[in-house]
Amino acid sequence: MFSRSYCSSMNRREFLAVASLSALAGCATSSAPGSTADTGDTTTFSPPSATDETAASPAVSGLSVPDGFRVSTFADDGSLGGGEFRPGPEPGPRLLAAHEGAVYVTVPSQGRVVAFSTDDETATEVTTVVADLDRPHGIDFLDGQLYLATADQLLRYDLDGVAVASDSMQVLADDIPAGKYHWTRSLALSDGHLYLSAGNCLSGDCTAGNEDYLTAITRFDLDGSNPTTYATGLRNAVGIAWHDGRLFATDNGTDDLGPDLPPDEINVVAEGGDYGFPHYYGANVPVNESVSADAPTDALAPAVELPPHCAPLGFDFATGSAFPEAYRGDMFVALHGSWGREDPTGFEVVRVPYEEGTLGSPEPFLFGFLPDGKGMDEATGRPVDVLALDGTLYVSDDLGGRVYRVDVV
Repeated sequence: MFSRSYCSSMNRREFLAVASLSALAGCATSSAPGSTADTGDTTTFSPPSATDETAASPAVSGLSVPDGFRVSTFADDGSLGGGEFRPGPEPGPRLLAAHEGAVYVTVPSQGRVVAFSTDDETATEVTTVVADLDRPHGIDFLDGQLYLATADQLLRYDLDGVAVASDSMQVLADDIPAGKYHWTRSLALSDGHLYLSAGNCLSGDCTAGNEDYLTAITRFDLDGSNPTTYATGLRNAVGIAWHDGRLFATDNGTDDLGPDLPPDEINVVAEGGDYGFPHYYGANVPVNESVSADAPTDALAPAVELPPHCAPLGFDFATGSAFPEAYRGDMFVALHGSWGREDPTGFEVVRVPYEEGTLGSPEPFLFGFLPDGKGMDEATGRPVDVLALDGTLYVSDDLGGRVYRVDVV
């Protein structure tokens, strides 16, 4: 069982004094990447209460980061085109990417991708990169070309400066089932291949298409040919990225087991690996008492188990030399937040120490999107993605309609 145990007895002064991972070892569970070991009961973590030691930047009331960092608003709903954003049907800024001095962000509800200069501490000018798309989400760059995953297509464009060149759109795949709920399609590029992640269809809510893409990561050649299932058993892996020659992915667990199950996950995805869904959760715990005959016998356990329903989405690794040594190389993960849990989880960005190829136990890093003691309806924001440039983290928020930047000070 996934037991609930919070590190709330640690106040912020104590938390900031903790320099070693072992001091927070009880606040999450990690296992060797790709392992199948049974990790047993799992505990969770929550942010300590705020004090003046990590008071939020005056520009962002309520948000807090550890000492040595500053959080500010980089772009808001005005610079992103205005409008009311609501996660799910009308989400604001989602996935982030960087290319040649610009920060790009997909805005699915507006059907467009926009870009800002990284030279500005606050975005002063927005460029519409491409528009009139069906919920653009996944984004990456290679050799002067922009790759996008929309709700039902993989697209590629030539770039002309920051924006795409006229009449350069190439449709790489157009048979992706479009979902009403799990509609996000994410992508990553590596070693001459494109990797697509697509979640499950809820109650048959998807349009027609190749269902082999669902609950899986699919590998394509860069021109969209030769689709091959790379890994399966991933219910809704919204965040995928390559790092250190390995594919990392977050995964959102099922909603059908109550408020305290299952743990959400961070996986190190192995080619040919099966990560258990819909038969298992966590460290290969059966969803039902009787396991069906078609369940895998060698499902892989997650590298890190996260609090149930915290909804881990995008992430990045802070590899730049300007980051403090204690944080350098670590993983930063956006937890979008639970939607139907009386005691909410998520609504924050966590830091996951990463050393010699192993992920450690998550620690709160950027939080305050959900005030203490409040329900999810009172959240001021929901983090979606993290982009790490040297000395700066960009964080998208699809509820508040903002992109924040966290700088080393």
